[in-house]
Amino acid sequence: SLERDRLLDQSHVQSKLEKLDMLEKEYSRLTTMQSVAEKKMKELEQKLQEEEHARKLVQEKAAELQTGLETNRLLIQAASPLLSPKARKPRKKTKQPEKKRSLTSHLTPQPHYRLCLGDVPFVAGKSTSPSHSVGANVQHVLHLMKQHTKALCNSRVVNDTPLAKSISTGHPASKSRKSSLPKESSSSQEELSEVLLTLQDEFGQMSFDHQQLSKLVQEAPTIAVREDLERELEALVGKMEAKADQISKVRRHRLQLERLKRECKSKKTSAKQIKDSRFPVSEVKVTTTVTTKGKNAGPIKVKPGEKSRKNLQLLRDMQTIQTSLQKDDISWDY
Repeated sequence: SLERDRLLDQSHVQSKLEKLDMLEKEYSRLTTMQSVAEKKMKELEQKLQEEEHARKLVQEKAAELQTGLETNRLLIQAASPLLSPKARKPRKKTKQPEKKRSLTSHLTPQPHYRLCLGDVPFVAGKSTSPSHSVGANVQHVLHLMKQHTKALCNSRVVNDTPLAKSISTGHPASKSRKSSLPKESSSSQEELSEVLLTLQDEFGQMSFDHQQLSKLVQEAPTIAVREDLERELEALVGKMEAKADQISKVRRHRLQLERLKRECKSKKTSAKQIKDSRFPVSEVKVTTTVTTKGKNAGPIKVKPGEKSRKNLQLLRDMQTIQTSLQKDDISWDY
């Protein structure tokens, strides 16, 4: 019985040892599987990060391309005279109140003198009060420019005249206006260039806002936020359309002024040529020649005024001779 119990204990211990070996093998297999799984998870996380970065780059590029296409479409649509007004009426009808708001809101800022403060010098120790010194007067003018004095701006800013009257209509001007435009063409062209720069700056800022809104629309977390952003984007597109219309009108007006200036200049030159042809101006060269005897006899050019001086000198000599001679001093030898 003891032997049998001992054999049973040995078999029991052996079975336990076998189970322990199996558990150790299973543990090692599970640890290797866990390490492989962790490695794969890290690789997947890295791939996800790379894909997320690539997706953001694609979204930014798509938003930039969309903004560029929208900008080009608006500029071409505003600048092309071949588009029929019927095709553009529904677009204008749907967004007419927004365009009116944008026109009234964007026409309020008037053109002003643009001063780069980095380019303006400042002399230490110079007063800005009125003085007879040239340096002090120059310093006073620079001080006014830096303070953006309203008197230094153009007449449109000083009188608070809106630009809607000069920009809103793109039709050709009347004959009376054509006659007055060439006289002030240079100042009008400068003002139009300044207005055009301001409008282009505002249009560029709107393009940047359009690009940012496009990114936000693509990254919207919920549908409600996406719809709000899309409505805001549509309103911004309407403002961009109005701004593009203003830019095209200003460009057309500036081209019209340049054409009138060229026509006026050509008319002046043609009138001058006609006047010169009717009344030709001829130059007459007067040369006085004195013939003398001798080897080197030839024409002698007399300078202007020399003849009168010689005559005056001759008259003085005759007067001195008359005063010095008496009646008895004159005698004739036969």
